[in-house]
Amino acid sequence: METNSLFRSQSTNSQTTSGWALGLDVGSNSIGWMLVREQPVDGEVNVIGGVRVFPAGTATEKATEKSKTEERRVARGMRRQHDRRSRRKRRLTYVLREIGLLPPQPVPIEPILQAIDPWEVRARGLDEPLKPEEFARALIHLNQRRGYRSNRRADAKKSESASIREKAVKLREEIHEHGCRTLGEYLYKHVPSIRERRRGRFFLREMVEEEFKQLWNRQAQEDPQHFTDAAKEKVKEAIFYQRPFLKRERLEARVGRCEFEPSEKRCRVAHRLAQRFRILQEVNNLRVIIGYTERALTPEERKALQAQLDELQPKIRELKQKLNQLNDQKEKAFEQRNPVGKEISKLIHELKQLKQDRDQLTEEVKKLKDNRTGLNEIIKKKIEEAKKLNEARKKSAEKVGMRESPSQIKRLMDKLEMKIETEAISFEKEKALMKEIKELKKKYDELKQAGSVW
Repeated sequence: METNSLFRSQSTNSQTTSGWALGLDVGSNSIGWMLVREQPVDGEVNVIGGVRVFPAGTATEKATEKSKTEERRVARGMRRQHDRRSRRKRRLTYVLREIGLLPPQPVPIEPILQAIDPWEVRARGLDEPLKPEEFARALIHLNQRRGYRSNRRADAKKSESASIREKAVKLREEIHEHGCRTLGEYLYKHVPSIRERRRGRFFLREMVEEEFKQLWNRQAQEDPQHFTDAAKEKVKEAIFYQRPFLKRERLEARVGRCEFEPSEKRCRVAHRLAQRFRILQEVNNLRVIIGYTERALTPEERKALQAQLDELQPKIRELKQKLNQLNDQKEKAFEQRNPVGKEISKLIHELKQLKQDRDQLTEEVKKLKDNRTGLNEIIKKKIEEAKKLNEARKKSAEKVGMRESPSQIKRLMDKLEMKIETEAISFEKEKALMKEIKELKKKYDELKQAGSVW
């Protein structure tokens, strides 16, 4: 997005009565500027201008801007989330072994955990004592699904976070309406399908923390010597540990000390002193190559080069100013000699603009025609697919006795989902089971569309 702005300033000094006008053309990756004296003094035209081009800070794709590092940032975030979940699970397993809820090493715990339904023990644990391995299974399940924690600073800006909180509040109301005490009890008693327990439900971290508190207090009534406050704090820390949000003080603490002035913080890269340091560093790193030998700059050469670099920028500004003055004088002289040429140039510019508009309009009309042709092709394909589906439905209706029962497929899907929820399986195995469930769901939908009976 480009914006143009013009600033005028009138000098209050009695010796300088003429004002200056500053024009800026600010674009996405360039800034053009021009400083003009509005009233020339002694026939002199004072004009200073230039353009500074810099690389765009975003990547443009299909008229939308996004950060150049978005893909790497998302992948890095996923890796960190996976690593932190794994470390948290290992930490909880270590604590549960330490307090005696799980057998010590090297006894494997996967067969023990796979035989226990976590939703059931989360509901039963509110009213009756659980076996150590059953309570450990409930705690591991809470660790896997510990809920959403709100970041108040982010929630004020993101509508997505507000939507999650609204759904969580609605879920809390449903829990109270059914007379349930915790989230686990409600989902186990009133949402029998495992798939529905996970789909489209958002709950907050505080709901899971409250369930942990009730479960621990109930089990502590049976064995207060085993379920001590110290053990409770260890387990709670392992399940609900959250990295603290970055604050300004922590960010400033990350800035290191200067190598040459240890009592001072490092200078910002954009600071003029840092830029001056970089110039001197580059000069010191220069080497003079003569034949097969090279040497560093002598003190005299280094001093002369630094002086040239210091004087280079003022010379460039002076040269630009002279070129702009010559260009303005040339244009004025041409207009005075040939007033008709000015009008012709104006007409040529307008014709070029009209041609560009015409080409753009032609391109848009062509795109509309292509879109209409594409839509017609899509409609034809959909009609053909509908015909094929109708024929397949008729054939399926004739072979009702030869196909699988939809109820059998549904029971198989529930069995696989129960396996994912209750068993401690690897990530690759869980991925394969999810793929198999997806294929069964597709087959179930096809049978349902063909007129199958439930």
